[in-house]
Amino acid sequence: MDEEKIIAEVQSCIDCIICLDVCDTFAVTQNELLSPNGRLKIVDKIFNNQDITQEEIKSIYTCTLCGLCDLTCQQNIHIADTIHASKIKLVEMGLGPLENHIKIIKGIEEQDNSVNGKREERLNWMPEEKSVIIRRNRLRRWKRLRGRYICPNRRSRRDYWQPLLVGFRISFNYWSFNRFIIC
Repeated sequence: MDEEKIIAEVQSCIDCIICLDVCDTFAVTQNELLSPNGRLKIVDKIFNNQDITQEEIKSIYTCTLCGLCDLTCQQNIHIADTIHASKIKLVEMGLGPLENHIKIIKGIEEQDNSVNGKREERLNWMPEEKSVIIRRNRLRRWKRLRGRYICPNRRSRRDYWQPLLVGFRISFNYWSFNRFIIC
């Protein structure tokens, strides 16, 4: 998205605040700064080169980019895309990423994982019997995925991973890898 289009979309917001009903971060915090409407006002400040506070920067970075606000917006504003573009602009301005994100990036670069732990110590916090079960399941999963290339009639990846995501709030149907950005 180019900057002119982003500014035009942001200024087309009529402050109907319908997007607040579907925003998870607003539901948890009840802070309008952490709502799609509040973030659009911050995006407007970012792209008009106005001063923004550290709290406003954190507000942009706490957006999950789930896109539910896009679906409810009566003005058809692509809110998640504009917030994503503002994260990129913050990095270009030298105001992002946040310190926590920098730690995660360094952990991935140095330790090959996001929690800054040594690979061989990842399962040490778990009782031995569960650790063995996890390792065994990883081996089974590898064998199944390896078998997919031999027998194309095996279950799809979605069918395989869906039961494993049962305990999480993220629905596999809405999972979108291209929407996430580290910065």
